[in-house]
Amino acid sequence: MTTYQRAYTFLSQIFDYGNTDFEKRTIFYKQLRRKNTYREDD
Repeated sequence: MTTYQRAYTFLSQIFDYGNTDFEKRTIFYKQLRRKNTYREDD
């Protein structure tokens, strides 16, 4: 997911994909990564 998100973020600055599904997937993955971040409690 991280690789996809980084690649899309970079390439979308160069290319206009014209497909909102890619953008939606990137936003979803970004939110999912935030939710799945594990924290160590002291």
